[in-house]
Amino acid sequence: MLRIDDRPVNEWNIYQAGKKSNPLLLELGSRHLLVDEQRRQVFELASSKIVRKGADLYWALEDRPEKPLETSDWLVRDVGLAYRIKVRLVAEGRVLDLQIPHPLDLRFIH
Repeated sequence: MLRIDDRPVNEWNIYQAGKKSNPLLLELGSRHLLVDEQRRQVFELASSKIVRKGADLYWALEDRPEKPLETSDWLVRDVGLAYRIKVRLVAEGRVLDLQIPHPLDLRFIH
């Protein structure tokens, strides 16, 4: 689930690098935001640096800008069935509220 300023977003996608969920690449139309919740940073990646192969996106961490976007009001927590990341993009005055479901643990399903 993704909400911007408390309104749901219809067209978006999220990608992760490898098996770890940090950093995440948030795709909003032609805009790509690299969200590093551990360092509390958000970078806007140039679309020209993103390569799409089928359903996957590829990017290089070294292609991110030197300076992250100015952010504030970070909230990062486990909310039961999901992991929640909420952050304000200061220059835009927008709040991103992202909830990513935890992977299912299928070991206990018979």
